[in-house]
Amino acid sequence: MYAYLHKELWLDPGSTDITRGVQEGNDPKHHWTLLSNLDLPGHWEFDLLLRRVSSLPLPFVPAYLELDAHLGWQPFPAWEFALVGQNLLHPRHAEYSSGRQVERSVYAKATWRF
Repeated sequence: MYAYLHKELWLDPGSTDITRGVQEGNDPKHHWTLLSNLDLPGHWEFDLLLRRVSSLPLPFVPAYLELDAHLGWQPFPAWEFALVGQNLLHPRHAEYSSGRQVERSVYAKATWRF
């Protein structure tokens, strides 16, 4: 999937917005994702999600490319055991101008649906 965002913003006459709409215009122009879902023998599944988000203009936040992965096993219809990895390509990256960094994570998950 690919998304392109183009915005043209203007202030209403007499607007008192002291930021002049800076935050409203701070979105990535390009965002794409590539998804792969594989159903494997023995009730196993392996999924990958690769995504790239372009930079934010003001305040500047760099573009990033990241990969998420999911390896799951469903021995019964109501049960799933999984190993999940998120943001696997880099130890951390910024997504917003807050300065907060999104970190790599890996975790195990057990799901029981009833």
